[in-house]
Amino acid sequence: MAVYLLQLLDVEYPKSFAVYYPNDTLKWGKSVERLRKQVSLSDTTLATNEKYIGYLSDYWRLKTANASNRDSAFFAAAQSIPTPALRNAVLYKELESRIASTNDSVRRNGWLQQWLPAVSNVVFQQQLQEQAARMNSLQKGRPAPAFAALGMNDKDFNLSLLSRRYIVIDVWATWCGPCKREKPHFEELAERYTSENVAFVSLSIDEDKDAWRRGLSDASKRVLQLWAKNAAEDFGKSYAVASIPRFILIDPKGRIVNAQMPPPSDPEFEATLKREIPYLDRY
Repeated sequence: MAVYLLQLLDVEYPKSFAVYYPNDTLKWGKSVERLRKQVSLSDTTLATNEKYIGYLSDYWRLKTANASNRDSAFFAAAQSIPTPALRNAVLYKELESRIASTNDSVRRNGWLQQWLPAVSNVVFQQQLQEQAARMNSLQKGRPAPAFAALGMNDKDFNLSLLSRRYIVIDVWATWCGPCKREKPHFEELAERYTSENVAFVSLSIDEDKDAWRRGLSDASKRVLQLWAKNAAEDFGKSYAVASIPRFILIDPKGRIVNAQMPPPSDPEFEATLKREIPYLDRY
């Protein structure tokens, strides 16, 4: 709980504070300092705790935010973590996130070449190399991997059912806060641009199919709702999903256009659609 609260206090809340109080300095009371003392930055018993590793990553990222070369400063700081288990976990999380967040294979391969040797865990090294290879296979023009999914009518779905259409996919889950924040933006664009040539698809990777169904009470009718079967092993691996939400654009011939689109709240999302889909403004 202390880790969760510090994540909110140190990472999430300052963003809102800067927006609403741009001329003020954020200060914390003694209760927050007491809370900080409950969380060690070298607790090896939490090496497999995702929230704790996420907090460590964000902690070092904030510490190095003002460095002239933030990338080098972050990785140098992460390498200074004395405990191998924690050091490997933080480096793995950072590289995994970077590999998944760019469409630039040159940058992706450059990060691996430069920083993978700092990861001493052989299993982590192998997973990062496999993830990079999968992302490299999702470059523009490559065939979009097939995946198994169910529609709301419990019938099987495959990409061929939407052939001859551009497919805009929102990968989400009911437990994902950022996914819920992006949903209205995605649906607003679906309301404007869905046509016989463009389909908007919401693909849930929830393990619990019933949870997915319960989360659709207010879903847009313009968005095709799907539930990924065996998401972690099937869709997750094929599309190298390290985090969600994830937004993917596929062309009418079943080829990748963009496997790592910006979120719909970013104007660049709509700009990408207009740039890649001919005559979108007519729809």
